[in-house]
Amino acid sequence: MTLLGATGSIGASTIDLLKRERKRFRVEAVSANKNAAALAAAARELDARFAAIGDPDAYGDLKSALSGTGIKVAAGESGLMEAAERPAEWVIGAITGAAGLKPTLAAAERGAIVALANKETLVCAGGLFMRRAAAAPARGCPPGDPHRVGGPIPHRHCRGRKDGDRGASAQASQLVDGCEGDHRFGNIDEQRAGTY
Repeated sequence: MTLLGATGSIGASTIDLLKRERKRFRVEAVSANKNAAALAAAARELDARFAAIGDPDAYGDLKSALSGTGIKVAAGESGLMEAAERPAEWVIGAITGAAGLKPTLAAAERGAIVALANKETLVCAGGLFMRRAAAAPARGCPPGDPHRVGGPIPHRHCRGRKDGDRGASAQASQLVDGCEGDHRFGNIDEQRAGTY
């Protein structure tokens, strides 16, 4: 898996989960905007293969902090894009603001399961994002709001999906959307029974 936005609140929660489930996940890449020290700590802690810092001015600090670890380092938009394009089945899109659009879109276009943990990607370019994702083999299903208890929204309630629909709209609707749970569907037992 790849974690885009490792130093924010979603990143911290994801890192906590990954640390508890070390045998289940291999971390390919982590990224952050400016906090090189926190990103380096996350990369070491998760044994990531790659770390990208959005701010090119922080590249030296990140490179120094990861010296001798074997973790590859990059910076700037190209570094974030490389993180998104590396071979990971899951990509957590937790980059704050519109800065997350390009790397998250790149992950979806290559067919990663995208767990979208920010709404800005869809607010800024929802139509474009969903069309591009529909044309790619993106997979997943919205688990709902990460701040609510109750588990995933049942597969039959994925946005745009009709039972038996396997076309482009179904593929687009199968992106994982963790930023805004849809509380209209089912009771808590039905939500818990959902699948990804």
